[in-house]
Amino acid sequence: MTTARRFILAMALVMAFDLATGAVRASASEFKLTKPIDIYVTTGAGGSSDVITRAMGEFAQKHLGQPFNVVNMPDAGGAIAMTMVKKAKPDGQTMVICPSGVITAIVVFRPGITYNIDDYDIATGLYDREMFFIIDSKSPYKTFEEWVEAMKKEGRLVTFGVTGMNNATHIAQLSLLNQAGLQAEPVPLASEAEIFANVSGGHIDAGYLHEGLATQYLREDLARPLCILSEKRSAVPELAVLRSTKELGFKDIDFYIRNSVFVPKGTPKEILDLLKDGFRGIMKEPKFIEFIKTNNLALINPAEPEEMYKWYKEQVVVLEEIKKKMQGK
Repeated sequence: MTTARRFILAMALVMAFDLATGAVRASASEFKLTKPIDIYVTTGAGGSSDVITRAMGEFAQKHLGQPFNVVNMPDAGGAIAMTMVKKAKPDGQTMVICPSGVITAIVVFRPGITYNIDDYDIATGLYDREMFFIIDSKSPYKTFEEWVEAMKKEGRLVTFGVTGMNNATHIAQLSLLNQAGLQAEPVPLASEAEIFANVSGGHIDAGYLHEGLATQYLREDLARPLCILSEKRSAVPELAVLRSTKELGFKDIDFYIRNSVFVPKGTPKEILDLLKDGFRGIMKEPKFIEFIKTNNLALINPAEPEEMYKWYKEQVVVLEEIKKKMQGK
């Protein structure tokens, strides 16, 4: 074979390779979802996660090519929604916006859970939520220490509101109260609004609120946040005056809710990339950002999937240690 023929053959092979890889790149970039996206929310209609998801849905068609079909499934603290998504086809058409407690605390503390972090792929992180320990605004106690001392003098079981058993709202408050030397019992309620109503009505002693309602009720003098259930102070200016659990002298109480988009394991990379880019486009929409900030609904944080996966894994390890301490091991 002459040198000229070898050159022609080599060029032909290069061109064929370019055409093939170009076709692959094109098919990945041109991938499109074919029908409305079933997106599960692990809270009831009107809850903060539901409100945020529906706000994102306004821009779903623009950034993902399909609208959202929001499915509220708060049953079993979100475990049923997680199981449904785990069993779904990995085609990008079914997903769940999962708060961290559903993939960490519930997995560790609730018997019979049949899923864990390794059963899913993460398309992207979305937003974070802070939790604040609250009492009634009419209470004479201004600090956490004053309130604890009063509860100890009364010598009775302290009741606190949660939005699910064995989830982050339960474990965070129980850890705080136990470390403070109080015997405490959770009272399951349907929403933060119900927790507030029961605290202000004197039916339970305390509870928690996320940053949105905590800010609103603090402004209106309807609830009194005593601390943030985290080792760092709040990123919300009005709530940053509240001390952290670490400043109060407590250990391993670093609970905040990180929300991510979870899809079935084995979802192809081109679909994960499409979802990641689409959701991040939604999170950059000025109208969405303004809505979130105005209502203090969340702290937008579209973290990388790898970062979120690592963080969830680390949280499970921490919670396993808390569980052992609670069991006296």
